[in-house]
Amino acid sequence: MVLPESRVREQKYHHIRDIVLTDTTVKSAALIVILYVATFAVGTLAGLLAGFPLSMAAFESASATGNVGLSIGVTTASMPDFLKVVYIGIMWLARLEFLSVFALISYVIRKGSQVCKRKPYSL
Repeated sequence: MVLPESRVREQKYHHIRDIVLTDTTVKSAALIVILYVATFAVGTLAGLLAGFPLSMAAFESASATGNVGLSIGVTTASMPDFLKVVYIGIMWLARLEFLSVFALISYVIRKGSQVCKRKPYSL
């Protein structure tokens, strides 16, 4: 059987039941992967700026992004304060998942803009 190349083909995956793989699902998954890679890159860059070698900075960044808790000596009480803040931010973002944090931020911004638009009470 010869089929035209322009035919539409449904791809399915199984999660409790068969679900059709849509562009939205693929974009959501790609967004999460891109955010994890970007977070890893920011952590690695911060480690490099603190003066640590690439391998050590990358290992510590991967550990922070994955909330693993492993260390090869970079994470100490005497490490630079900005690096502590970066690693805390990375661990918080990765633990709560990016989309949950973005939903929280958008909710706070939306509610804040609604409060600012209200007219003051007059007596």
